[in-house]
Amino acid sequence: MNNNSNDLARYKHLIGKAISAIPREELPDKHRVVPEGGMITMDFRPERVNLFLDSQGGQRVEQGTP
Repeated sequence: MNNNSNDLARYKHLIGKAISAIPREELPDKHRVVPEGGMITMDFRPERVNLFLDSQGGQRVEQGTP
């Protein structure tokens, strides 16, 4: 996956969904789900998609950021 907005745009539809409602096959191989207040490593991986959650579900989606 390239680190550009077109790649990240493929995952914007996940915002607002509960993690239980997201089929695993909709997520890229390299991803992580971060619960509200969750701790993460600070390594930069441009191929990884991060799905940050709040109490209602997906809050934001970022690519490559820690």
